[in-house]
Amino acid sequence: MTSGSASPARKGRPTKSDDRDVKGDLLSAAVDLFSDKGFSKVSIKDVTDRAGGSIGLVRHYFGSKDDLIAATNDYVLTQLREAFDAIGANLDTMDGAALIDRLQERTVNILAPRVSLLFYLRQLVSEDPTIANDMFKAYFQMLQGHINRLEAVGALAGDVNKVWLTFQLMFVQLGPVFLAEQIEAVIGQSAYEPDVVEARGREAIRLFKAALKPKP
Repeated sequence: MTSGSASPARKGRPTKSDDRDVKGDLLSAAVDLFSDKGFSKVSIKDVTDRAGGSIGLVRHYFGSKDDLIAATNDYVLTQLREAFDAIGANLDTMDGAALIDRLQERTVNILAPRVSLLFYLRQLVSEDPTIANDMFKAYFQMLQGHINRLEAVGALAGDVNKVWLTFQLMFVQLGPVFLAEQIEAVIGQSAYEPDVVEARGREAIRLFKAALKPKP
């Protein structure tokens, strides 16, 4: 090798010329595959084939497949937190009904495109219930933040049970995920077709407005 030649890149390491977010691409691919097929049926090669790259990249950034799954769990929770922060940001209204309308509209616009995150939770329930319990607790807390927001503006009826209202919100969001195949078998459409999402949203709004304090 001459003194002017560059050293070859170590196998499995991203090259300096590769300016894409390799780690992010691997995590995104892992979410898509794990949420669709489960953890046991997806190999590291499946993930790298989807993301574009070599198996060595997974070894470089994460280590083993178990380490990749652990990193993907953290990534999913971070993505969900970011989604719910965006849903709840700058809701400048003291009107409870208007607040619910805006929350629902943002939920559709922000969370629906990331529905693979919710399908990922479904896989965790069946394959790793201990981790699933921790993630669902965090998910519950994020949703309860919306209920607390309604309470803070004086919009909730006095007899509302905030714990179970939060669970109802969770059921509305996760029901179509856990019953996706059954819903499609009954209505002949995916629960995530735009018109179905809109119809579900209208009924969700109707349900949660029942928990509001009546206007004087």
